[in-house]
Amino acid sequence: MNNTIAIRTKKDYFTAVFWAAAVIILFWGVGGRSLYVAEGRWAEIVREMFIKHDFFHPAVNWEPYFDKPLLSYWLIALASFITGGLNEWALRLPSAIAGALSLWAVMDLGRRLWSRETGLVAGWILLTAYGMIFWSRTGVSDTENLAASILAVAWYWSKRDGLENMKGMDAFYISIVFYLICFIGAHTKGLTSVVIPMIAIAPDLLRRGRWKAIFTQGHILALMIGLAIYLSPFVYATITAKNYSENGLFMVFKENIQRFFEPFDHKEPFYVYFYYLPLLFMPWSPLLIAALAKTTASWKRLDEKTTWLITVFFLIFLFFTASGSRRSYYILPIFPFSALLVAVFLEKTGENGFKKTALLIQTWIVLAASFIEVLSPVILPILERFTGFYTPSAFKIATVLIGLMALLPLFLRRILPETLKSLTGIAPKTAAVLLSTAIIMGGLFCIQFNMLDNYRTERAFVEDVRQRLPNISQGSVAFYPKTITNLVFYLDMPGPIKILKDKNDVSAFLNGGNGDKLIITTQRYANELSGIIFGTSGAARGPDIRESVNPWETSKGKLMAKHVAWFIKGQRGK
Repeated sequence: MNNTIAIRTKKDYFTAVFWAAAVIILFWGVGGRSLYVAEGRWAEIVREMFIKHDFFHPAVNWEPYFDKPLLSYWLIALASFITGGLNEWALRLPSAIAGALSLWAVMDLGRRLWSRETGLVAGWILLTAYGMIFWSRTGVSDTENLAASILAVAWYWSKRDGLENMKGMDAFYISIVFYLICFIGAHTKGLTSVVIPMIAIAPDLLRRGRWKAIFTQGHILALMIGLAIYLSPFVYATITAKNYSENGLFMVFKENIQRFFEPFDHKEPFYVYFYYLPLLFMPWSPLLIAALAKTTASWKRLDEKTTWLITVFFLIFLFFTASGSRRSYYILPIFPFSALLVAVFLEKTGENGFKKTALLIQTWIVLAASFIEVLSPVILPILERFTGFYTPSAFKIATVLIGLMALLPLFLRRILPETLKSLTGIAPKTAAVLLSTAIIMGGLFCIQFNMLDNYRTERAFVEDVRQRLPNISQGSVAFYPKTITNLVFYLDMPGPIKILKDKNDVSAFLNGGNGDKLIITTQRYANELSGIIFGTSGAARGPDIRESVNPWETSKGKLMAKHVAWFIKGQRGK
C-alpha cells in the first residue's frame, strides 16, 4: 500500500515538473510584445464591442467583419477583466489557456492509449514545438480551435470502451459532451473543430460495430442539441442585425465550405504542407519523419491503437491537402497527433539502430542550437557587420545564459543520467533532449523575442501621431487606401476613422472643412498619396511623420509595411 502511494506521488511529481515548464513557456511575458500578425483584427473587434455594447455584430473600424465566429472575441473580452483592461495580455491569455488544455488532452490520450510515460513525452514534444508555442502566445483563434479538436478526441477515448453497449441517458451524456466540445470550438474559428474530431474517431468507430452507437436516439438527440447551440448565436445576430450588412451563417458557409471547394484566397500549391508541417513542428521534425518511416514500415506488427494513430495522422494531412485554400497554420490540428506519434516511437519502439540514429540526430540538433546560443558573443558581431542588426548587451548575456542552461541536461545525461529520470520520469536520453529543447524554446519566446520587440517601431509611430491628435477632430483623421487595423486599435478613437480609397475621396476629405487633417498610409502608397495631396510638387514634400526604420530594414519589402502620415494645416496647408 505504502509502495503504491509512493509510486503515485512520484508520478504526480513528474507531472508537476512538466506543468511548471508549461506555465512558464505559455504564459511568461505573453503580453510583453506589441501586436503582430493578425492580432489587430481581434483586438479592434473586441474594443469596438465594448464601445458599442454589442457583442453579436463584430466590426473593424465600424465596418461589419463576421469572417470568424464570436467566441474568440468573447474570451478576449472576459480576459480583459482579469488583466485589468483590453491589452496584449488579455488578447493572448485565451490562446495560452487553450494551449495548456491541448497539452492536458494529449497527455491524457497518451496515458490512456499507451502509458503515462508516453503521455508525458507527447506533452513535452507538443509544448516545445515551434508552431505550438507561437500560436499559443498569439491573440488569434487557432489554438482554441486546436484545443477543441483534441479535447473532443480525448473525451471520446475516455468513454470509448463499451460504447457500442451504451443506451439511453448514457449514450446521450457521452454524445452531448462530445458535440458541445466540437461546436463550442467551432465558435472560435470554424467547423474544423467539428470535422477533425469526426475524422479522428471514424477509424475506431468502424471497428467492432461501434458505429452502431451513432444511430441511437440519445446520440441523434445530442447532435441536434449541439447543432442548435451552435446556430443560436448566429440566428440571434441575424435577428438583431439593424444596419449590419453581414450574415454570420453565410460567412460560415463562405469561410468553411466554399473556401474548401472553391477557394477565393490563400490558394497555395497542394504540396505546401509537406514543408509547412516540418517547419512549424521544428525542432522535432527529424523525429517525426523517423516515426512515420518506422510505423509505416512496421504496419503489420503495430497494435490497434498505434494503427489508429497513424491512420488519423494521414487522414488529417489529406484533409488539409485536399482543401483548395491552404495556409501554414491551418495544419495546426495535426500537431497533437504528431506529438503522440513521436512519443510512441520513442517510448514503445524497442532499442534498435534506427531509433538510436534518429535520437542521436535530434540530440545533435539541440546541441548545435545550444552552442550557437553560447557562442552568440562571437556570432552576433559578424551578423551586425553584414546586416546592421544590432543586439543590446542584455540580449547577448541572456542568450549565453540560455545556451549554458540548455547544455546542462545534455551534460547531466553523461554524468548523472538517473538525475534526469528522477526529475522527469522519462528515460535519460530522451529527457535530456526534451529539457534542453524546453530551455531553448522557452528562452526564445519568453525572453529573446520580448527583448527584440523594443526594435519594433509601430507603437512609437502611434505616439508621434497622438501628439497631433489633440488639435484634430475625430472626423479629420483618415487612412489611405485601406484600414490599418493595428493603428485603429492603438489610436483608440471613439468612432470610425475615414478610409480614402481613391483620389476623389482624398480631395473631398481635404476640402471638407477648414480644420487640420491627418492622413495615414504605408510606405507602399507614400508617393502616390503625396502626388494626390500636393500635385506635381508632391515628390518634394515628404511625410510629416515617419515610422522609424532600423538599419537592417533596408529591403523594399520591409519598408512597404512602414507607416507614414501627413499633417495638413487648414485646407491643403495653403
